[in-house]
Amino acid sequence: MIRKIITAFFMIFCLHLSLWSQQKEMPVRPKLVVSIVIDGLREDRLVSIWEYLDKGGLRRIMEQGFVNKNVSFPYVCSGSAADYASIYSGTFPSYHGITSDVYFDTKTEQKYSSVYDPAVKGIGNTAKASPRNLLVSTFVDELKLATRGKSKVITVALNESEAIMMAGHAGNTTVWMDNKTGAWVSSDYYAESLPSWAVRINTDGTLNAYMQRNWSNYYIDFYYSSPSVQNGNLPSFSYSMSSLVGKNPSFELFKNTPWANSMVRELAINAIKDEYIGIDDIPDVLNLQFSVRGFDALTTGVINAETQDLYIRLDKDIRLLLDFLDLQFGISNVLVSVTSGQVERVSPVVLQTYKIPSGYFMHERSISLLSTYLMAV
Repeated sequence: MIRKIITAFFMIFCLHLSLWSQQKEMPVRPKLVVSIVIDGLREDRLVSIWEYLDKGGLRRIMEQGFVNKNVSFPYVCSGSAADYASIYSGTFPSYHGITSDVYFDTKTEQKYSSVYDPAVKGIGNTAKASPRNLLVSTFVDELKLATRGKSKVITVALNESEAIMMAGHAGNTTVWMDNKTGAWVSSDYYAESLPSWAVRINTDGTLNAYMQRNWSNYYIDFYYSSPSVQNGNLPSFSYSMSSLVGKNPSFELFKNTPWANSMVRELAINAIKDEYIGIDDIPDVLNLQFSVRGFDALTTGVINAETQDLYIRLDKDIRLLLDFLDLQFGISNVLVSVTSGQVERVSPVVLQTYKIPSGYFMHERSISLLSTYLMAV
């Protein structure tokens, strides 16, 4: 399946381009570029809850901005690292070198993360991650070259590999949420220590406050067109964060809740304040990763009340972010792009329920058949 990418550019920057042809003047460069990637974002699902979206959030982007519905990278899905590398480099895995989330090292006969780099150390974690395996430059790298390193590039992501690909080779500061602790961590490839805004959210009790909050329907049941994963035929649900994280802490499910998106939004606003980005005529970049994938995105790919609620709550976070950008810079000085990544696929099990041809590729059987053939010849 080809993964499609929905892209929406929201800015008066587009208006400046149209005025350029009339006034014969160069368009004003944005002081800040906010590049947002939302995992699981689908236009059809936005349309299905359109009337419930805030006019100052995603609706504002789609109504006042430019929407390109025909953007895609024609290659078979090969993982989030490859997807993000393609989005930010603008080329294919065969060129940028990130062909999967993991790779097999023939020398050590071990599997490694696509961002694994033994030469670096983790900050706040034990991971060794860098963009060393990314063979091309990204758009933020090119911006760094064009401004002789004067542009600042800040990245806040939910996951390690996505954070690295968004930051590219030349990013200044990159943080992501650790799966084991829920803390915001980084790699010393980018900086020797965590930025002040990441240290602050790690120590001020923000995570504990979110852990005390249950996740239940934002609206009453009537607003949800699909049943919940939790209650089957009913749209209502309620999740305890402590039960999701478990006794042996794993924050992977927490990342699929609205509270993780809210933390990204809080970090983004604090990063803008602390890093003094967007204050001069040299464009800076703020990369952000959000998610609306839900708990069962990888197993079924079918819409449910939890996923609808993720869209609704993320919409509120986007509105708060846009409101802050309005106040801080004036929206005409900012370029915001929204792109989808990792759109879920409907599982073969669900497809077969509706008698739609589908199935799984059984690699063990293929290897067995190949071995039998090679022995025969």
